[in-house]
Amino acid sequence: MLWNVVYWMVYSIWDIYSAEEQVNLMLLLIKLPKEIIKSLVQKGYCWQFWYLGALLLIYLSLPILCNIPKKYNKAICMVLFVICMNMEIISIILGWPIQSKIIQTFRIWTWLFYFFLGGLIRLDQNGFEYKWTKNNIF
Repeated sequence: MLWNVVYWMVYSIWDIYSAEEQVNLMLLLIKLPKEIIKSLVQKGYCWQFWYLGALLLIYLSLPILCNIPKKYNKAICMVLFVICMNMEIISIILGWPIQSKIIQTFRIWTWLFYFFLGGLIRLDQNGFEYKWTKNNIF
């Protein structure tokens, strides 16, 4: 979001100096929140920051996800995996990506799958220590 502010400042300065008539500063200040929100949903000048919008959605749903018992995490991950694979299979059958109709920020099934998968493959509390020996290399 800092990039949006920097871009907005440069763009506003350019607008002020290149305008033939006087530019209303209030209108320029109103543009900034609009550009930030547009970038979170893959629109506007800084559309590359859609992943921040996806992170916001995941972290907003985190209190709900934390109340799910840990024994269901594998089942949820498998269900999300099946949804992701079905989307891909349907896309192959149809010959066009059906996910292209949904902006990346709102492809929540994919991002929740990665989120749960990361939780399943995390290291245990003691950590993982690999000992390099001659037998392990060859």
